[in-house]
Parts: sequence; structure tokens; C-alpha cells
Amino acid sequence: STQVMAIDLAPYQVRANAIGPGHTDTPMLRAGVEQRGADLDKILARVPMGRLAEPDEIAEVAVFLASDASRFVTGHCLLADGGWAANGSW
Repeated sequence: STQVMAIDLAPYQVRANAIGPGHTDTPMLRAGVEQRGADLDKILARVPMGRLAEPDEIAEVAVFLASDASRFVTGHCLLADGGWAANGSW
């Protein structure tokens, strides 16, 4: 887990974080929805922001976690899920 790694690596000033991406608009997601006959509107209804993430939005979270702006952040999984987890949608 990121928390265990954070404790082990903190003395070396190494941060351990993760990204918890929500449903992201990619060709793989679109193909999976189509193959399974899933209802994308039903999925999106459970996302408070009401849409899929764009790949660049998830990438920007990675850039933040890799930057000095997050230099005191460690042991954390940053959810970029449009509120999915906050909505009890796990």
C-alpha cells in the first residue's frame, strides 16, 4: 500500500502516492462498454459530475503528484473520479 511505502521511504524524502482514476474516456473503455452491452448513461448517473474523465485530467493529477507542489504529500491515493467514491458508488 502507499501508506506502508510512505513510512518506509519518507526518511529518504521519497514520496509514495497513487492515483485512483474514475471512468476515463478511452478507446478501451468505449470498447468494453460496447462489448458488454453496458449502459453508459447508467454509469454516468452514478458520477456526481455526470461525465467521464478526459485522459489529460488524470495525467494532470500525475503531474501534480510528481511535482514539488505535492512535496509534503505521501501515503495518499488521490481519487480523480468525479465524485464516484463520495457518492457511495464503490
